[in-house]
Amino acid sequence: MKLQPTSNYVILKDQKKKDETTEGGIVLPQGSRENEHFEAEILAIGPLVNKMSEEEKKNPVIEVGDTAIYENDYSVPIHIGGETFRIVPSSRICAVIKSGVTA
Repeated sequence: MKLQPTSNYVILKDQKKKDETTEGGIVLPQGSRENEHFEAEILAIGPLVNKMSEEEKKNPVIEVGDTAIYENDYSVPIHIGGETFRIVPSSRICAVIKSGVTA
């Protein structure tokens, strides 16, 4: 199966995050905090995502294989073959962690 986004959308594969536990032992499940950001691997990008000049194309911002930090409120979850994917507008990706780059 090949899932290809249209327009300015991006397909992301969820990365599992652990629930957090406070010092008092209260478990805060992922997604329980307001305005929380999530990380996911970029699997595919729509044709309008990196629409830019020839000069800008030399260093595209969003590439397949990178990790996106995105706003969960604007994502559409889809479940295929036991895995969860998300369709997100590229404008809702807050930052990108480039693959193969260490800080």
